[in-house]
Amino acid sequence: MFLESKDFLTIWDIAHRWADLDADATEPGSLPEDVKYWIQKIVLGYFAKDLVLRRKDGRSVPDDDLYLVLFNLNIWRTRLWKCLEKDVFDKRFLKSIYVMRSQVITWCAKEYIDPPEFWAIPRAKPEPAEKPTINNRSQDERIDRWVCQAIARTYWDIDDRIPPAHMARAKAIRIYGNGNQYSDPNTVNKWISEVDPLKDQRKPGRPPDISYRVDLETGELP
Repeated sequence: MFLESKDFLTIWDIAHRWADLDADATEPGSLPEDVKYWIQKIVLGYFAKDLVLRRKDGRSVPDDDLYLVLFNLNIWRTRLWKCLEKDVFDKRFLKSIYVMRSQVITWCAKEYIDPPEFWAIPRAKPEPAEKPTINNRSQDERIDRWVCQAIARTYWDIDDRIPPAHMARAKAIRIYGNGNQYSDPNTVNKWISEVDPLKDQRKPGRPPDISYRVDLETGELP
């Protein structure tokens, strides 16, 4: 199978090799923090549409199918989201989802991180400036904006009624998008509004408090 070549690795394997650990020596319930970080980093790359994930048969994991999301049939996307929202790391599942070397290297450059040593391009390159972090996540505003927008797009795929003001209060955006780190709420609101699918249709004024098809605090579907 082509995916078994040196140009592809599973999410589980690359996260362990990135952390210099044996992929067969750990269990999902007691993963080292470095391994969790790299798994979640790769999954975020998928939700931000920077990485294409592939199943064992070579087909890509769907990333923008409204029908599958609404009816909870996109099992791959749902299980990947659990890695972020609930720290659930299904070893068997993550060992069946692959990433491609060339895409990972391109994505690493965009994220200002060094590619895994075993996939690094063997040529000299300037060292990226060290960036301060918050809970192992970059404070670079561009990255925070991309992550917040990726999360907002995912929630809007489920329910486009959610106004940006309410979307900005979602736990995933506050925690994984670093929304809590910005004292001016308009910062995150502006980022989210840029990708609002109904930005030309929403009425001005304070949006009503109603129930949505996704719980903004837990990320769960009713």
